[in-house]
Amino acid sequence: MHTRRPNRRALISRSGIPCREKIPIWRNNQTEAWHNSGMCGRYALYGPHSRLREKMLLAECPEYGERYNIAPQSIIPIIRFKPEIGRVGQLVKWGLIPSWAKDPTIGNKLNNARGETVAEKPAFRSSFAKHRCLIPASGFYEWQAIKEGGKVRKQPYYICPTEPDSYFAFAGLLAAWKAPSGETIVSTCIITTEPNEVMAPIHDRMPVILQPDLFDAWLDPSNNDTEKLSTMLSPCASELMLAYQVSPAINRGTVEGKESIYPLGR
Repeated sequence: MHTRRPNRRALISRSGIPCREKIPIWRNNQTEAWHNSGMCGRYALYGPHSRLREKMLLAECPEYGERYNIAPQSIIPIIRFKPEIGRVGQLVKWGLIPSWAKDPTIGNKLNNARGETVAEKPAFRSSFAKHRCLIPASGFYEWQAIKEGGKVRKQPYYICPTEPDSYFAFAGLLAAWKAPSGETIVSTCIITTEPNEVMAPIHDRMPVILQPDLFDAWLDPSNNDTEKLSTMLSPCASELMLAYQVSPAINRGTVEGKESIYPLGR
């Protein structure tokens, strides 16, 4: 693959672990990078259904299709703990609708929750104390805003685990909202935190990515110690992820397909 080299480059893999390809990400010192406030609005989940069950030790998991450009308001698989069964998968709506909401459209604005305030905000505090989940992802997208000659363009990056065929486990919240018709909508959102070294050049936020040793404590519905739970909401180690530029075509929510995660210029 031939790629035009800007003046500076930073390697996306900091661990030395072979992973698909070691593709560098570029930061051009002729441009000024800055960050906006949006965060984690698209992600991907692909690979055999059996792989997710095996990696996440799921007793049950509904079928789902491979997706390379999952946007808010989609129906997505999450992982929760079910007493006497263990970890189970469930399909829910992305965009949290608190149980007390009068209108479900509030979920359009609650795709993410800031880890620093999740225990205090009315929309999230009950879910944080009682109803937590994991959101499995093969990777996620983030946009770096770059100012060039008075104009701003947004360059998308794909961020994925350094270990091949593995998943990120985003820290998530759950809520159940009952419509006047009697229908119950179960929904979720992704908790975010400050960036690690890989994410900092791209954006000022990133998803909270939990490691397997924290799964049980996070999913345990009887664990309502929000002070201890809050200590889990820190950035994951940089060596666990890599990032590379992808085509701006991903900006369109209707774009799907494996080519969405191909490195730019491939």
